Formats: sequence, structure tokens, C-alpha cells
Amino acid sequence: MGEKGEYMDSNELNPLMNNTKWEEIRQAMLNYALPTKWRTKDIDTGRKEGIG
Repeated sequence: MGEKGEYMDSNELNPLMNNTKWEEIRQAMLNYALPTKWRTKDIDTGRKEGIG
């Protein structure tokens, strides 16, 4: 990434959480007493998926 404020390509992003942390979140959602809503957004295509 060059100048400040320049668009950052998603290939340059570093993961903020490892797979273990994602698994902990997934398990917590599965074990939650009430139905959970979630959605994700692909930062390359803008496509949104999920429930809710």
C-alpha cells in the first residue's frame, strides 16, 4: 500500500483472528439458547450472505 488513504487490496489484508478463534465463535453461536442471526460480506465482490 502506498500513499495514505489509498485503496487497500484485500490480498494485502492480514487476518485478525486465527481459525481457533473463529471456531470458538461458531461454537458459541451454535450453543446459544436463542436463534442467532449472522451475515458476511465478501470484501472483493460485495456479495452478502447469511441469516437475518
